[in-house]
Amino acid sequence: MPWYSEIYSLLAQHFFGWRDVVEIALCSMLIYYFSIWLKRDKQKHLLLQFYGYCAIVLGAYWAQLPTVSFLLFVTSPIAIMLFILMHQETLQKNFVMLRNIMPATAGKTDWLETLIRTALVAANNNKSVHCVIEHTESLSTYLTTPLPLHTQIQKNILAMILESETFETDNLLWLNSKGFLLGMNARWNAELDDTWLDNGAKKLATWEQNALFFTAQSDAIIFNVNPQTRLFSIFAQGKIFNNINAPMALKTIEKYISISSKDKKQKEIKHEAQFKNKSTSEHTT
Repeated sequence: MPWYSEIYSLLAQHFFGWRDVVEIALCSMLIYYFSIWLKRDKQKHLLLQFYGYCAIVLGAYWAQLPTVSFLLFVTSPIAIMLFILMHQETLQKNFVMLRNIMPATAGKTDWLETLIRTALVAANNNKSVHCVIEHTESLSTYLTTPLPLHTQIQKNILAMILESETFETDNLLWLNSKGFLLGMNARWNAELDDTWLDNGAKKLATWEQNALFFTAQSDAIIFNVNPQTRLFSIFAQGKIFNNINAPMALKTIEKYISISSKDKKQKEIKHEAQFKNKSTSEHTT
């Protein structure tokens, strides 16, 4: 055997070969970038759970438990897939995909009944639900949402959103009066004008002050269901209606939606009449 073969054999017994270095480098890079991606999830401690799983694998190997090591190795793809599915970004993408659903056409008020019923179910599970219903005036200048949607309201979709870990009870569920869900975890991006509030309104909670202010600035309707009493608070046209049961809440919201629609139609008719009168007078002149 040549002398260099003996040296190579000696080095191979005490050091890693170039193939081992390449494999270790690739595995380290994959684990590093996967850990960075898991760390971006601020709601769940996925990175800590991933490190715990790796520690169990290494511990089983160090303790020379072949059966446990084999089971952990075989189930590792399943574990990685679970980490991916539980990640916040993956859940948000699944919600965005809901906009591609083509639901059956519902009646004019069916979506509102579904919304009220689903909010009550969430209240029974000790979840507070705040909803803002955009009507004829767009709220895009007042509201911002990290997860914009545009899907028709259905019971299964609302239930999935309200039961998900990404749903934040302190923020708003954004809908419109046509029965479409526009976004979740919405927040007001405009500052509240404190001079507009009287002394009684200043004693209310911050979200109630915002609801009074922004419903006075637009024809939006905001409501909340209390998990303790299962009663509703409704805000419309700068007014507040407290401790309303579900049937009365449904009628109240329908009433203000119809009032806003009539007001808009009357304004359009009046504007058209003024335009016609102006055109007639100019033509006569």
